[in-house]
Amino acid sequence: MAEHLCIAQVPLFNHLPIEAQQEIMNLTHHHIYKKNELVFQPGDENLYIIASGSIKVYQLSISGKEHLLRVLKEGDYEGEKQLFNISNDTLFGQALEETEICTLTQQAFHQALLENPSIAIKLLELSAKRTAQLEKQAQFLSMERVEERLA
Repeated sequence: MAEHLCIAQVPLFNHLPIEAQQEIMNLTHHHIYKKNELVFQPGDENLYIIASGSIKVYQLSISGKEHLLRVLKEGDYEGEKQLFNISNDTLFGQALEETEICTLTQQAFHQALLENPSIAIKLLELSAKRTAQLEKQAQFLSMERVEERLA
């Protein structure tokens, strides 16, 4: 059952008819990661969908210190940029608990886009929302006074 939910709970795919979701599900690979196990690293080019559990996404500083970027939970995904030939040069993903991941390769994702053009529109919509959130965050962080940020 978790395998079907993997696609159904992701905003990128959950608007599709059940038959299209099943076709995409058939293109995915499933793996269960143990706590602290590395899910992805620089150079990986897949879409990672969290079916259950959670992972942390981080970068390493020059000194090797982790810089946490976000925590992904059930229904979240990471790697959409890599599906469009933007390489992952810096991001790592590590399971915070036992975590089931559905992986969709670049080739399988492109096949899904060709068969379901509405995915492309939804992807653009979600990317625009993420960009707007990042712009708000950058604006907030660029405020000159610490007091304003704390307020």
